[in-house]
Order: sequence, then structure tokens, then C-alpha cells
Amino acid sequence: MYLFLRNNSLTSINIDEHVTFVQANHNRIRTITGTGRNVTVLLLNDNAIANVTPITRMTTLTTLSLSNNPLLSDSVFASLTNLQELLLSNTSIEISDSTFANLSSMTLLDLSFNKLTQLDFRMFSSMYDLETLIVAFNHIQMINFIELREYLPKLHVLEICGNGWNATYMEHMLTHMLYYRLLADMQGHSLTPFFQSFYIDLCSMKSETSSKASVEDTDYSVKVNNDILEMDIAEFYPSSSPDSNPAGSETDKPFLTSTTTKPTTMKDSAVERTTSFSLNTASIMPTADPSITPGEQQPVVGSSPLYVTFQVLVYTFSVFGVVCLVVLGYYVRQRRFDVRRLTPVDSSADSVRLM
Repeated sequence: MYLFLRNNSLTSINIDEHVTFVQANHNRIRTITGTGRNVTVLLLNDNAIANVTPITRMTTLTTLSLSNNPLLSDSVFASLTNLQELLLSNTSIEISDSTFANLSSMTLLDLSFNKLTQLDFRMFSSMYDLETLIVAFNHIQMINFIELREYLPKLHVLEICGNGWNATYMEHMLTHMLYYRLLADMQGHSLTPFFQSFYIDLCSMKSETSSKASVEDTDYSVKVNNDILEMDIAEFYPSSSPDSNPAGSETDKPFLTSTTTKPTTMKDSAVERTTSFSLNTASIMPTADPSITPGEQQPVVGSSPLYVTFQVLVYTFSVFGVVCLVVLGYYVRQRRFDVRRLTPVDSSADSVRLM
């Protein structure tokens, strides 16, 4: 049985064993009752749900949308082992080791607008088949592409738009994503020559005014080359070297790196895996001035959507105009050739047509 209850100002909902599909978004739901033992799709975004315990008992779920709900920060979804798509945009969730444990069937995870500051890909290690990870519009300053490929080998799309990076650094990230076979959007516009600049302008952030000296673009730029992997290893695992891998170590996961030993004394030889890295913020992103209070900091805004739309329209009409001119020139040329073929050629200027 299908249940459609969207836009009804409901405060509670009962999902019994006969229901397989529920669409109850845009309500005021706080309480969920019923076993829901056969429900597979549950769309409850834009409600007032905080406790997900009743939902985690519905183990047949394959699609769950809880975006725009004030979830408890320690919410756990480990019992939903059949889950394939989980949408948690704008839920203030905090990711721990147990948040997504046992979700081995996941293919899509949306964590946008959650004020995340880092990505520890060990937290997603159970999602071996994950194809799309959306972490747009957070405050992420750490992305370890090497460990991303280790723990999420099938990831195809990593949406990172709107994480506070400027345009040059955004282009730097797209360069690395291209090397690691990742798209920054589901449609692939971020890698097309025609729309890449619009995508960068839309997703990057810039300060309206600033009293501090700006960081030169050369501090951000990284050119495409064949040594990106070696550069990443040198930057993110400074104590590692290409020869430090133990002999005979094998793995079927791409870009798997050996464990890294932390600098220790002679008495302390414990080995610990480095799970995330911090990009060189001194040369990549401006550091905060401690003398400036939060109220005095300049507001950060993205590119105007109207400006981006205007650029797209100008580009579209320009291409359309060029195509029209080419087609018009082709038809004019063809018409001239047709007229020449139809015009009779007289054998002599003095010949007279006999009737």
C-alpha cells in the first residue's frame, strides 16, 4: 500500500505492516508509530523529527529521506542493513564510527548543509559500494583522496560545492578529482570545458571586502602532471616514502597506501594509521586573524545566481547565433549553385531562338 500525506500539517504518523511506500514530507511530524516492517521507501524530509529510533526498526528500508529535520546529533542508522539511499541534508548530524556501520548496500549518501569540518573516510568503510557522496555546503578543509579511494573504491561522484574555497583552489580540487576519477556533480558539468568556469564561479566563495592582503593565485595553483599521487603522498604522509611499504603487501583496493608511523622517540614505537590530512592552509586558505572578533569578520558570499544565469544565457545565445550564421551561409551557397545549374548557356551571343 502506498501512503501519500505530504503538505498536511501532520504532527504524527502511523506506519503499519501493510504500507510499502510513504511520502509524508513537508509536515510537522515529530512522532512515528507502527512497525513498518514492509516499508521500503520512506520520505520524511522537512518535518520536526528528532529521534530516529522508530525508523531504525524498519529494517526493510531501501530509501530514506530525513533532510531538513532536527535530528539528534548522535543518530545511528546501523540497523538499516538494506538501505541504499540515505538523505540527511541539513540535519546537524555528527558522524561517528557507529553512525553508518553495517550499511554495506549504500549507493548514495547526502550529508550537505551539516557544518562538517572534516571527512574521516574510515567512518564510511562499510559502504564499499557507495557511488555518490554529497558533502556540499559544509566547512570541510580536509579531503584525503588517497584514503577516499582506499575506503570508497567505487565512488564516482563527490559533490564538494560551497565549502568556502576560492575559485583558484576549487579548480585545484577539480584537478585532483579528475586524476582520481571523480566527478564533482552528477551531471558531469564540472569537467566539461564549456561549463567548468560557471561551475567554479557558482561553487567557490569570495569575500565582498577585505582589509587584509589577498593571497596570490600562484599560491593555490597546481598543474596537472603525472606525479599527483606522489605529490599527495609526500604532502599528506610526510614520514612515508615509496620504499617504506613492506615487501609482499597486496591489496585489491585502488590507491591503498601503507600505514604511516608517527614521529616518536626511541621508547615509543607505536604505529598509527593517518586517517585524514590537513591541506597546507598557510598557502591555500587564508588563516583567521585572531585580532578580529566574529562580529567584525567580513561576510562571505558566493557568486550571484543572477550573474551566473546571465553568463549562461550570453554563452547560449552566442553559440546559437554562430550556428544560425553557418546554416544561413550554407543555404545561400547552395541556392547560388542551384541557380547556376538552371541558367541555360547560349552557344553564341548572336544565336536566335526559332519558334
